[in-house]
Amino acid sequence: MSLLLACYGYLKEGVFLMYYGLFCTFLVLCFGNIYLRWRHKRHYKKHVKNNFNCQSEESVQIKIIDDHIRMIDSASDSNVKISEIKAVNEIKDYYFLKLSTGPNLIIPKTLTSLNNEVNEMIRNHNIPHFVQLDWKWR
Repeated sequence: MSLLLACYGYLKEGVFLMYYGLFCTFLVLCFGNIYLRWRHKRHYKKHVKNNFNCQSEESVQIKIIDDHIRMIDSASDSNVKISEIKAVNEIKDYYFLKLSTGPNLIIPKTLTSLNNEVNEMIRNHNIPHFVQLDWKWR
């Protein structure tokens, strides 16, 4: 729009409109990405706060049994076969278990006993294990 305003000012010999349009174009080119990044971040923070706020205090019980992982929470009881795990990505605070169906199962490293069970599961079932302990969220 600002380029159209600059062209209109140039055609009608309106020096103010032309310079105003060029100045606005310059501002959008220089600071447009910063503004859009800020808007997206604010939008998604609000989305997470509104949709996932009540779920943050819910605890889930995880049991690793011989051939499956059992997850029990207040609303469900589910099982994942260990044979469906394609790979395990490990960072400083979490294990990401890549499932063959597409999604990841995220297990925090809060309990040492659970960490030992996950490492034992990886060894016993020969699951590809990728360790990136220096990885950081950006």
